[in-house]
Formats: sequence, C-alpha cells, structure tokens
Amino acid sequence: MTGSERFQRLFPNLEAVPPEHRLPGLVEQSTWLCGGELRRWDGAIQRVLSPVCVPSHAGLLQAVIGSYPRLGAEEALATLAAAGAAWDRGGGPWPAMPVRRRARHLRPPGRAVPGGARHAGLP
Repeated sequence: MTGSERFQRLFPNLEAVPPEHRLPGLVEQSTWLCGGELRRWDGAIQRVLSPVCVPSHAGLLQAVIGSYPRLGAEEALATLAAAGAAWDRGGGPWPAMPVRRRARHLRPPGRAVPGGARHAGLP
C-alpha cells in the first residue's frame, strides 16, 4: 500500500460515520443571545466546516455543516453591556443565582437548533 492509499484510508466516506455521530442536518444558527433573550440575526453569516475530511470526486473535502451569525461591533458591545449588568461586580442576578437555576437558563439556546442540545453535551 502506498503512502497516498494509507492517507486516503484515514478518512471515511460519509456512510462510514456511525449514525449516532452524524448531524441530523445543517445547523443553521440565525439567532444570538443578548440580555437573556435570543435575538434574530438577518446579517452576514459564517459557514462552519466539518473538521473531518471526506473523499469526493474533487479529492478530500470538508463538508459544510452549518452557519452562525457574524455579529459586528454594535452587537458585541450590547452583549458586553448585558453581561456586565447581569454580573454587576458580583452582586447581580447571575452570580447570585444558584448553579442549577443558571443551568436551566443555558439549556434553551442549545435546544434551539436541531441536535443542538445533544451536540452541546446538554441532557
């Protein structure tokens, strides 16, 4: 077996990926979290490529597995202000909240995308 053949065998075809490890479809994220609410994003998006290369007629390729919002400075500053208000130098509602309650607040965004909770490691 040549080095090239050994290299090609390192990468499975899509059918060889066990079903429990396949994404149910593209994960297209069109919302962003700010101030405890999911906000709709209609601006630029960033494609997400799989870290696993698969053989194709054009050679080894990384499949597109989804996208996420490419937020700008305005959104970043709004999110930073909301986080600062929630923290409030350690005396705000977020640090005062019990861990279990904080975890409940984090689950819904992971469940907002197909397979999101499972792929984010959430129960």
